Amino acid sequence: MGLSFSLVPAIIWPATTLLVAPRRLGTALGLITVVQALGIFSSNRIAGALSDRAGAGADNPGGYSVMLWFFGLLSLVALTSAVLLWRRELGAEGHGLEAASYRVSETPSGAARSSVTP
Repeated sequence: MGLSFSLVPAIIWPATTLLVAPRRLGTALGLITVVQALGIFSSNRIAGALSDRAGAGADNPGGYSVMLWFFGLLSLVALTSAVLLWRRELGAEGHGLEAASYRVSETPSGAARSSVTP
C-alpha cells in the first residue's frame, strides 16, 4: 500500500513545478498541500469510524479487516490514478514530462509556456 500511496505525490509534486508558471508556483504547491492534508485527515477519520463500527479492539481483532479493506481499495485507486496519469502523459495529450529536457518559462501575460527539447 505504501508504494501506491507514494506514487501519486511522486508524480504530482514534480509535475507541478514543471507545469505551473513560476509566479504561481507557491500557490499551486500550497493548494496541493491543503488537498493532501485534507485527504489524510479524512481517510484517518473514516478508518477510525469503520473500526469503531466494526467493534475492532483487543477482544475483536477481526474488526480491523474493514479498515484494511478501506486502505487497500484506497491504495488501488491511487495506483490506478498514477498509471492513468502516466499513460496520458505518454500519449498525444501529454505535456512532455517524459521528454529528456523540459523547461517552463513565463510569457509576458503571466501564462506558463512549456518547451521540450530532445
